[in-house]
Amino acid sequence: MKSTRKLIPALVMLLVSAVMLSTASFAWLASSTEVKAGPMTVKANTDVVYMEISNDQTQWGNTANATNATADNLKLVTATVEPASKVITWKTAAGAAPGASAADAETYQTVNPITADYALINTFYVRMSDKSTTDLENLKISAVTINGTTIDAETFDESLRVLVVATDDADSVLGYQCWDLGTDALSTAGGFTSTDTTLASKVDKSTITLNVYIYYDGEDTYAFTNNLASAVQREITVSFSATVPSGS
Repeated sequence: MKSTRKLIPALVMLLVSAVMLSTASFAWLASSTEVKAGPMTVKANTDVVYMEISNDQTQWGNTANATNATADNLKLVTATVEPASKVITWKTAAGAAPGASAADAETYQTVNPITADYALINTFYVRMSDKSTTDLENLKISAVTINGTTIDAETFDESLRVLVVATDDADSVLGYQCWDLGTDALSTAGGFTSTDTTLASKVDKSTITLNVYIYYDGEDTYAFTNNLASAVQREITVSFSATVPSGS
């Protein structure tokens, strides 16, 4: 009887470990299957006075729509950043079949999201209006919404990410921010941070380019094969904000 009592806690711990291991292997389970999400449109806006946004640098206002506004059959990918160099690396993992784990780092391969269907990529531009007499600072993502609301819990859409990379006229990276739609906040994974980050330290009358990448993160808990059916057509709006320098 005593030996049986000793075995029960051990069996319970073994069962817990097995459950944790199976849960951890959910990531990348759909990596050999495309995400048939249907058309996905992207908009950008700002409510900051005199800060203008555009998708083509001809029409400026407080709202802009993407020109290449649809994406079908996106492949799973994940993005990581090296904060010191501001270099962003994209990688994917190919499972042998849906349901087979590809968590081993040796299975990862670096990819280019621009030349393959790993991300929906849109470009927007921001600047201060000619009517403005004051520059702004700390350009940031203030919110990301889907169809005017939040996504449903525990669905494939929880693995959606919005990565914005800001560059200047010389294509030098000014800053980056990654929004996690599962938590409805800035991502804290992959080297990204939710604090002390900005897309640009200053917004003046020169143009800042905002490259917007929308992708399904294969390392997310909800990116697994049986959840694919929950991915649906989406309209995503990215809102940007900036602040008036103190003393202005």
